[in-house]
Amino acid sequence: MTKTTLVIAGVLFSSQVVNTRVVHADGPTYTPDWSLDSSGTLHIQSGMLATDASHRNHVSPWDDLKNRIVKITFDGKVKADYDISYLFSNLNKVTTIENLDNLDLGSVYYMGEVFSGDTSLTSLDLSNVKTPNAESMEYMFSGDTSLTSLNLSDFNTSQVRQMTGMFSGDTSLTSLDLSSFNTAAILALTGIDKQMAVYQMFDGVKNLSSIKLGPNISFAPFKEDYYMLDLTDPTSNVTYTGKWVNSKGQKLDSLKDYNGVGGDGSDVWSGTWNWEKR
Repeated sequence: MTKTTLVIAGVLFSSQVVNTRVVHADGPTYTPDWSLDSSGTLHIQSGMLATDASHRNHVSPWDDLKNRIVKITFDGKVKADYDISYLFSNLNKVTTIENLDNLDLGSVYYMGEVFSGDTSLTSLDLSNVKTPNAESMEYMFSGDTSLTSLNLSDFNTSQVRQMTGMFSGDTSLTSLDLSSFNTAAILALTGIDKQMAVYQMFDGVKNLSSIKLGPNISFAPFKEDYYMLDLTDPTSNVTYTGKWVNSKGQKLDSLKDYNGVGGDGSDVWSGTWNWEKR
């Protein structure tokens, strides 16, 4: 179909579609072909998502179009390079991102702030996204104030050494499934590196009243550091007892005491933990 087009700053505009391969003067194309249709849907086609220079400036490759993009969909298979930091950050009109199972993150090490600041994003399903080599997920979902549904049920964090501020500012989250999380790489760190790895991980997440935890995640090693995690425990009031209770009937005053694996290596505490109601 023929369209009237206009090229501005290297971006091809038309009355209906924006469609271009983004090329920096100092490097090769770093995104697959993509198009932005008249409804505000960003369509990303199959191809290689090479590491670009935008993460050094803390912006998304689509930052200039952030006021027009309301939805993102992966229409073909996309393989990402080692660093996708800030890929969709601060696209504050985006409400949904679809077909993320088409995004191959098997070679990715750095995922910092990928979805941060997406203040209109209401749900995100990463249950089929594999992250076997990821080392950094700091502030990955931070500031997503409208996010009510986040599916991380099969997320691999076994190599992750940075979860700083991962969910900070997600004020609409009431439940979270972290049962697949593994903090082994963080626990292997020492000193300040270990402390900062989970700094303010849940800062401002005041409404999170249900968390599913597995045997490979531990919060207890960080509980003595008051600024770590920032996980909000329930307050004793007319509705809640001030304790957490899991699906086995076990109780904790604070989930900062949670240690997935017991001293004998057994799975003692895993399950869904809720604010206990009176």
